[in-house]
Amino acid sequence: MGPASIRHARWCAVRCSAQQVKSKVGEGKSKKRFDQQPGMASCVPGADLESTEDSLHRCYDNYVIVDIGANLTNKKYSRDLDSVIQRAKDAGVQKIMVTGTSLKISREALRLTRIYPGSLYSTAGIHPHDAKSWEEGYLDELKEIAQSSECVAIGECGLDYNRNFSTIEEQREVFEKQVILACELRKPLFLHERDAHEDMLEILDKHRERLPAAVVHCFTGTVEQANHYLERGLYLGLTGYLCKDKSDNGVRKMLEDGTLPLDKLLVETDAPFMYPNTRASKLPTHVKEALTERSLTFLHRYCTFQRNEPCSLPAIVEMIAAFMKKPVEEFLESLSELSNYFLVWFEEVLKQKTTSKVSISKSKYHKLAAEYSKMRAQVGVLKKAVLQEQSVTAKLQDDLKEKDQALRKADQEMESLNFRNQQLTKRVSVLQDELEILQNKGKKGKQKSTPLEESSQQLNSVLDEELQSKIAQNARLMLMLQEKEEDHDRLTQQLMERVQTLEREVHQYQQASSDVELKYKSKLEELQLERVRLQEKVSCRERDVQQYSAQLAAVQIQQERLQTELGSKLKTASQIISKKLPFVDASKSDLNELNIPLYDRQLQTWYFDLINTVGSRVTELTNQLSDYHTYLEQRIKSMDTPLNPIGEKFSHYLKENAKHLRAIDQGYKEFQSGLDASSLISLETIPSLGRFSSRLDQYSNYLQKLVPYTKLYLEEENNYPCCGKSLENANNSLVDRTVSITNTFIRLNNLVHILSQQSKRKTQNSGENLKVVVSKLIDSLHVLHSNIAELFSVFEEKTRLESEMPTCNEKLNSTNACIVNALICLVSTTKELHSELAASKQKIMQAIDAQSENCSNKSHPVVSEFKSRASSYLKGLEESEPPSVPYEEALRNKEESVGGSKCREVLGEQLASAQKKATQLEQDKEHWRQEYQLLQMKHVKEQQRTKELELQLSMSGATTPLSEDSMDVVKIAAAEVLEVNNDTASQTSGNSAQPFSFVSMLGQIMSPIPVTEEIEAREAEVKKYFTDRVNQLVAERQLAEGKAASFKSECMSLHERLQLAVEQRNLMEQQMNAAKLCLDKLQEELHTTTTNYESQLSMMSEHLANMNEKLAVQKDEIDQLKYQLKNKGKK
Repeated sequence: MGPASIRHARWCAVRCSAQQVKSKVGEGKSKKRFDQQPGMASCVPGADLESTEDSLHRCYDNYVIVDIGANLTNKKYSRDLDSVIQRAKDAGVQKIMVTGTSLKISREALRLTRIYPGSLYSTAGIHPHDAKSWEEGYLDELKEIAQSSECVAIGECGLDYNRNFSTIEEQREVFEKQVILACELRKPLFLHERDAHEDMLEILDKHRERLPAAVVHCFTGTVEQANHYLERGLYLGLTGYLCKDKSDNGVRKMLEDGTLPLDKLLVETDAPFMYPNTRASKLPTHVKEALTERSLTFLHRYCTFQRNEPCSLPAIVEMIAAFMKKPVEEFLESLSELSNYFLVWFEEVLKQKTTSKVSISKSKYHKLAAEYSKMRAQVGVLKKAVLQEQSVTAKLQDDLKEKDQALRKADQEMESLNFRNQQLTKRVSVLQDELEILQNKGKKGKQKSTPLEESSQQLNSVLDEELQSKIAQNARLMLMLQEKEEDHDRLTQQLMERVQTLEREVHQYQQASSDVELKYKSKLEELQLERVRLQEKVSCRERDVQQYSAQLAAVQIQQERLQTELGSKLKTASQIISKKLPFVDASKSDLNELNIPLYDRQLQTWYFDLINTVGSRVTELTNQLSDYHTYLEQRIKSMDTPLNPIGEKFSHYLKENAKHLRAIDQGYKEFQSGLDASSLISLETIPSLGRFSSRLDQYSNYLQKLVPYTKLYLEEENNYPCCGKSLENANNSLVDRTVSITNTFIRLNNLVHILSQQSKRKTQNSGENLKVVVSKLIDSLHVLHSNIAELFSVFEEKTRLESEMPTCNEKLNSTNACIVNALICLVSTTKELHSELAASKQKIMQAIDAQSENCSNKSHPVVSEFKSRASSYLKGLEESEPPSVPYEEALRNKEESVGGSKCREVLGEQLASAQKKATQLEQDKEHWRQEYQLLQMKHVKEQQRTKELELQLSMSGATTPLSEDSMDVVKIAAAEVLEVNNDTASQTSGNSAQPFSFVSMLGQIMSPIPVTEEIEAREAEVKKYFTDRVNQLVAERQLAEGKAASFKSECMSLHERLQLAVEQRNLMEQQMNAAKLCLDKLQEELHTTTTNYESQLSMMSEHLANMNEKLAVQKDEIDQLKYQLKNKGKK
């Protein structure tokens, strides 16, 4: 084995020995803790020898304290959960109930209880924040988790109207299902309630007969709410919220007044939340003083605002006891009894669950309570017995320790004596052997040696032994001297190195001190210069103050003079007013409504700008709503299925959207035109708001008319064979959002109607009522924005689902995309409208308050009209009169004007007749052009027919000449044709004086030739054909215009989406670059940290190996020294 392997083996041996020592120490601590367990003397009066800290420590060790609510599944405990649980046990928290807030977390809590059996319990439930994630199969899965033996309660469940992560309906439904599950399984409820006290009581009262035990988790309500819960037999759980409770009617008041009974009180930490801030300024002094050093140590060492731990529970217990002004021991005893009751009750429930599914009857609870009361009565006797046993045990342990020490001392003495006896025995045996050898030598020499020689030999042998012993001793001393010299040299070298390092440090400190002196010397000089500048500035300010005081005296003199002058002027003006002017009663506003009011011109300008801004937003909103309705109507037509009567009626009503929406826009423009920036703008002086309100009412009625058709049409879509469950849910959500938008418009209409009635004296409201109406109007706009945003998300989901269907065509996809773009525009417009009004809300409220306080601002609606009349009258007075005309010339002008008017009328009639004739001629022209085209078409057909006949004749034997019979037939036919032509010509010439008339598509037409019925029928067919053609072209043109508009809006939306995508891409690139830089930095830090740790570990390994070598050398030296000491003792 090499040196490295030897060092590694020694290092491993040192680690193993250290771990063994550590485990032995831990066992000793646990044994000590177990030995101290029975000791309850600290909780009983009379234990004067122990301090308060030790007393409370023993109380926490002996009483079972349960933390009924801790979120140990939180990711903040993922690294050191074992340490957290161990710290809780060290602090005295024996049991912890892990809270489940969702299916995933409930499963994780159940897993933790199986890892730490006997220390952790778990609950299973859905938190109200997660109620929106509830699905159909969740109840069965939750029931499966709750039926396990480690799960002791249903929760955390309840209602939370504070944040509204889930809707109220969803929270109520999920909570009631969990209450029914708890009643079925007979397991207690772990309740969560925020701002939903009445709804919580309503649901609990509904199941009150079957309701099991229940705990209100982290109670932060009022005294009245606590009484309501206590009347129903519920328990209250208190947390570190006590430190920040500032209400006069909250948890602190209940504890101080003693209205909260101890048998209904439980404690919890709600870790990692609800950190008990014992350093809070509002926390009473006596509560802070009641906290022990032990609980504060656990709290401040291991708990923070970001991560609370169950070990903070003793601090909460001590705070509650201090608020209740009771000893901690008494509160712990009551809390332990209640916790024991709950634990026994939990175990009984678990036992009944595993054996059979029959619910526990009330008689068993009474029996259990009776047994518990008996055990509680026996506690006092057991305490006394334990005290006696403790004292006896302590005495016996002391005696046992003394006996052990004496026995060990005697054993050591016996061992030393045995060892000495063995050494002496060995020495005697050696001497005997030597003696026998000498005797044998003497016998063999036959006694030849003389006594002198024998004595000399014995003396030489003794001297040799002494010499050898001295040589060995000298060698040992030399070795020791060499080792001491080496130690001295090594120590000297270390001290020299230490001196050198200290000298270097002293040198560095001297340099640093000199640098600091130079630095502060420069700063001192700067401060001195600044001091001089400040002194000069102070002197200048003093001179200025003297000048200003002189000016102030002059101004005061001038003010007194002006006051006297103004007083005299006021006196004369009041005399003139009292004598010359009539009395004006300013206290009654009804008598002064016709006066011109005073107003802030800047505020009126701001009002005018705000109304114009809202007008532009209203115009955008109406245009976008019109696009939405139009695209929705086109979507109905773009479906592959034929339209049914409901679809046709729905499409017909959707076409009427422009009439109502343009009316809204026109109504708001009329309202704007009725305003005057130079006059007072208030609700009392703008009666034109009523027209806008009526138009908005019409549109609300129109939306109400569309709702049933929307519902019926979407229900028919749900009946399609290709419609899946998700698409059906999307359609139902679309109906709900449509109904919500309709209700919001109705609410807006009502609020605008109330504002429009302010211009009527009989229906005017107070300032407070107007503030409420304006607030509700702004809130309704926010609700409208939220509903449209939800409608957009639902329709986008519906579009995605329809695009995946095989029956979806391209036209439907394009129409859906247009609707989505329209909804995007609606969302942005409503958001801008709400944000603008919300930003102006405070200023509007201030203006309403100012107007209501100042009665002079109340004005009659006719004042503005009177003001405009007066201004126009004054303008008329300023204008110069036109020059007058002589009477005779005026008469001539009158005659000329009368003659000119008559001539104008005649010319107008002639122009109208000429226009009619021109129109009729245009119609005739068009008619004959069409006739010409028809004749031309017939001529072409006849030519084709002639060619066909000729071809047939040629095919039938045109190569043979005609016979005489066939030639006669042809001639006879030609003669008949000529006769007919002559007859018609004669009739025409005879009737040429009488023209014929007939009615065509262009009107009544005069014709010189007779008109037959065939011609009239042909005209009717032509008229019908062209009418149908015109209608078809008009329809195609409208369709093309609609498509063009949709394509335009789609292009605009695509352009905007492209711009947003480009911006998003740039933003993501920046974020990606930042993330890359952060990643590189973290990798560098990781690399440096890893190298540092590796180097430190290698250094520590080498250091441990060196220490092991030193220990081995020292051990060898010790053994050698012991051996030398033993040899010396023998000699």
